Amino acid sequence: MDSKTLEKLRLVGAVEAHPAMMPGVLFVTCPDAAKSCVSVRTCQLLHAEIMSRQVNPESCARPCAKCATGGILWREQSTGLPPVSVDGCPRCGRLGARLVGKIDAEKKTPTPWTKNCISCWNRVSEHKKGSGARGRSILSPPLMNPWIIGRVDGDVPAWSVWIGDSLSEAILRQILYDPMTEFHNQRPGITGFDEGGHPVYFCEKHPQTALRWDWNSSSPAVGAVRFYCPECVPPARALPVAFVRPALSFATVQEAVELHATSTIETPVDTAIICAGCHRAPLRIARSRSGPVTATCPCCESSATSQGGSGRDWLDPEPVQPPRFSVFQLSYSDFPIGSGAAPLQLEPTQPTVLPRVPQLPFNRLRACILAVLNEWDYLDGVTMAMDPTRGDGAELLALLEQLRALKPS
Repeated sequence: MDSKTLEKLRLVGAVEAHPAMMPGVLFVTCPDAAKSCVSVRTCQLLHAEIMSRQVNPESCARPCAKCATGGILWREQSTGLPPVSVDGCPRCGRLGARLVGKIDAEKKTPTPWTKNCISCWNRVSEHKKGSGARGRSILSPPLMNPWIIGRVDGDVPAWSVWIGDSLSEAILRQILYDPMTEFHNQRPGITGFDEGGHPVYFCEKHPQTALRWDWNSSSPAVGAVRFYCPECVPPARALPVAFVRPALSFATVQEAVELHATSTIETPVDTAIICAGCHRAPLRIARSRSGPVTATCPCCESSATSQGGSGRDWLDPEPVQPPRFSVFQLSYSDFPIGSGAAPLQLEPTQPTVLPRVPQLPFNRLRACILAVLNEWDYLDGVTMAMDPTRGDGAELLALLEQLRALKPS
């Protein structure tokens, strides 16, 4: 076995799963419905069979056409980095949890946008029913938002929209969909505000034109999206206007350690920061019991550890005041006031007291008097500041409308 083949097997994580019964036989993980552990020879036979039939990877139970393991071993698509695997729940971040999800009718596999751990799956089911297991109403349902994920598709920047509770969940769902995803932090266009004050993307060639977007109608707002300029592509005027979402953030493991230096989470969690070294996986943060924070990348295996302990210990040392903020005393001789100047008179500071503003009740009588005096500027200001849902606000607003109708032109 040559060194090139050994390097490929190392990238896909081939291991000797059964050394006692099958010594020397390497196994890899197949991304099928059951996450099977198959031998390298079986993987080669299944890959050749599926690829010879030229089936659609989106409707096949064994997606060999987009499998990262098959791409590295049999299609010469190796980038020198192993495929990224999601080791926990995308929503709560619990590592080692079993993922369940809604089964696709065609592929017979859980769809990437519904995979959760058992606990998060129960919370989603309770939110759909409107009540928990004991019949009580749900007080804090998951806040699902669409997130725009920048990815590289054939050396060209592309974007996908995934719905999740956080940006970290959206990133992990993109990795579940394609373990070989390469991320980028570019925006589809120039960010700005339209005439209504809403944030939109503007075309670089036409700075006054907001971008439209389109997606697959079978899975709305989930998966790949495409952005169009109505000036460059006139048929895109009928499409909805794309809304602005934050771009992805990149950082090195050293920068991530400094950013999360005060983190108190002991279990490893995946952040929403992409590794700046490989652009392939989110950085993972964990704090050991001794105190230092460690940041690692599950793809390129780079890591960094903070120096020192946490700033939130139970027994903090006595704070030491810096010298430039210390309190010192001066005598009159320290001030350059001359010999004939009067001695310095220090007046005691008086607390600042603001006079109370008298509250004038605005009632029907006062409204009628101000209308007779033709003080409509004042009445217009009161109308704008009045809340119709409190007290007799609705009746006062109706009276002001009647008085305004009787106002002489």
